[in-house]
Amino acid sequence: MASKITSYMTDMKEKETLDEVKAVINAGRDPMEIVEELRDGISEVGDKFEKQEVFLTELIMAAEIFKEAMKLIKPKIEEKKLVSKEIGTLVIGTVQGDLHDVGKNIFGSLMDASGFVVHDLGVDVTPEMFVEAIKKYDANLVGMSALLSAGLYVMDDTIKAIENAGLREKVKILIGGGIAGEELTSKMLKADAFTEFASVGVKLAKRFVGVES
Repeated sequence: MASKITSYMTDMKEKETLDEVKAVINAGRDPMEIVEELRDGISEVGDKFEKQEVFLTELIMAAEIFKEAMKLIKPKIEEKKLVSKEIGTLVIGTVQGDLHDVGKNIFGSLMDASGFVVHDLGVDVTPEMFVEAIKKYDANLVGMSALLSAGLYVMDDTIKAIENAGLREKVKILIGGGIAGEELTSKMLKADAFTEFASVGVKLAKRFVGVES
């Protein structure tokens, strides 16, 4: 039987979720148990979106609720010097010339909820910024997003920059956003995965790091 937090999260009830998180924190619950219950809830929403049982706006809402809940929990995690199980490190960004970030933000939240360390570089990210971030954060996953067709060529330049920096063998590259569904994308880019669905991207990322999805 799902916990109250998981049920509220799955139903995207913001007030109830946050109130319950506050209550169990005050009651002395292990903060990492609370995180796991939130993760279960948002993962369920992601699965529903993939099955077209909920809309994009609802997935966005779930991601925002998760973020707000984590703001409440993180001080307790730091206070107890707890470290969540980190299964991989992701560098993510919308590529240079594109400012669309809704899908990227959802994917980042779902990855965070799944136990990955996420470094979001934002939008209009140059190839050089991706390369430097991989080095800085010792990332093993790279997520590139774009909606505009022009982003395809920037992604190609970014992958080449990663190769030239000698980093291609250490990272798996995931392509997301509207551009991921275009036939030319998978033919042109030497990436490891392509998907328009954030929840599918999480499953692929888990597979890449050897974690059962």
